[in-house]
Amino acid sequence: MTGVHDSATHGAETDSRLSSPGPSWPGRKPGAGEHIVDRQSGSSRTSRAEPATRLLVVGRIGAQRFAWPAAAVERVLPMAAVTRVADLPAAVAGLIDLHGDTLAVVDPRPRLGLPAQAPRPEQHLLLLRPTASRRFLLWVDCIETIVEVESSTLEELQAADGSASAPMLTRIDGQLVPVLSPASFDPGQVVQSARGPQ
Repeated sequence: MTGVHDSATHGAETDSRLSSPGPSWPGRKPGAGEHIVDRQSGSSRTSRAEPATRLLVVGRIGAQRFAWPAAAVERVLPMAAVTRVADLPAAVAGLIDLHGDTLAVVDPRPRLGLPAQAPRPEQHLLLLRPTASRRFLLWVDCIETIVEVESSTLEELQAADGSASAPMLTRIDGQLVPVLSPASFDPGQVVQSARGPQ
């Protein structure tokens, strides 16, 4: 991959554009089912109500703007050299070594009906965690910002087969923006530890 950083660890300073999506995120409201501690009384409770607002990470793939739930985003990384391996799932562009973990790099363009393109150094990799036990990298053109939107402004979309890539829509700066589901791009367990004699 000519002109692209040699590894995902190169340029790690850019990680500061997105901090961990935990309680320290500015403006973050407790989500449904989250454990909340009253700092004055020390008592705790579990939030069951739908959060009034949601944080979204906003970026672009091709010329189109998309958003992702911030709770599923660990960080944004600069583009890195991808190791291409035969017989990977069709959506997986290759693999990257991220601090000792081998992660799949997913190209979302085919599923979104967007034209294929060659990787460029100015692009980004979005580190997503759709489940507690699995992470993967989504190859996007750029990440722009984090926004807080009213939950009541989100609109649901229904796919014909029930597996929408963008189950929700929101409005940002007067523009309709699809909110992509990280789980819909999850390539599954692409790599696992080898066990026993080879």
